[in-house]
Amino acid sequence: MNRVLRLLVVGLMVTWSLSAFAQEEADEEADISASADDETEEAEEDSKDWAVSARLATGIGQGTFVNVAPDPEYDGIVEDPSNAYDRWNMSLSLTPSYTVMDLVSVSATVAWTQQMLAGGGINEPNELRFQDVGLDISWVGHKFESIPISVDAGASFAFPTSDQSQTATLIVGTSLNGGVSYKLFDKLTLRYDLGLGKDFHEYTSPVVTDDVAGIDNLIWRAGGSERVSGGLLLEGVNSEYALSNSFSASLPVWDKLRFSVSYAFSTYWTYDVVKKDELSNEITQDGRGVAQGVSSSVSLSYPFLDYFTGSVALRTSTQPKTSDNRSFNFPFWNVDGAASNSSQLQFAVRAAY
Repeated sequence: MNRVLRLLVVGLMVTWSLSAFAQEEADEEADISASADDETEEAEEDSKDWAVSARLATGIGQGTFVNVAPDPEYDGIVEDPSNAYDRWNMSLSLTPSYTVMDLVSVSATVAWTQQMLAGGGINEPNELRFQDVGLDISWVGHKFESIPISVDAGASFAFPTSDQSQTATLIVGTSLNGGVSYKLFDKLTLRYDLGLGKDFHEYTSPVVTDDVAGIDNLIWRAGGSERVSGGLLLEGVNSEYALSNSFSASLPVWDKLRFSVSYAFSTYWTYDVVKKDELSNEITQDGRGVAQGVSSSVSLSYPFLDYFTGSVALRTSTQPKTSDNRSFNFPFWNVDGAASNSSQLQFAVRAAY
């Protein structure tokens, strides 16, 4: 059972990493949308109902900027470790959308990620991974005339086209979200978003085959609940529910150059399947596992050549508290060890037509 709990933590952190990737994509879209607010208000009434956008981004992990000193004891035995924590990734997303009667927008997103260095990847170096296909249905919102406030809402669905979600036996991921924006001094845009998520899985745990589990089979309890039919083993516990609160601010700083900052705090709950038994340690508790994470961004964006927007951002995805659980992490840059690569410098170009 101790091993199950460790796998639970690992599973939650993988889920958090994937959710952080999605959150970064959403943050970037929000930044760009904010910078285009004024232009949208002046758009022609006969503007087309459909749109297509593509976004290419590259991120450099903070561990790339530090070097590990070699241990003299192993000089000549092991390779130079100075680049052990180098991380560099690329991502590409394509999003077609269609607006119905200026009321509801429907969009779909397909995305790929590519690890550019040998140190990246979950199972192997330089992994190229197809992400889950997303479907979003959004109410375009309402702007109040008497006060500079607007509200909007939507629903999102994630379909298990990625290896991670297929291993987790995801059937579909769902979420409901709502947001409110307030424009201050006709310049500064403040926004709050609330998101509620519910995932549906075939099993409450990720599932791997016996050949993938390999020697680990030997330490599973004979006849234990981890074993399912068909030569499959359960690994950890899937997350079922999620709650996120995010805050953002955006304002123009020069010409069309816009500065944006965002902060999101998320909590995840696993399925209620953790059971304490005679092999559990004293701190094991029955019920749901819980994990929390924060993601943030500080960015500059600038539109050019009618259809393009370029941006540069510092993005961080980490836990609320430090490793020793004694204090809180600084949310906008990881200062609790660069080796974790929790922060990255990101450059992106988005084209929309």
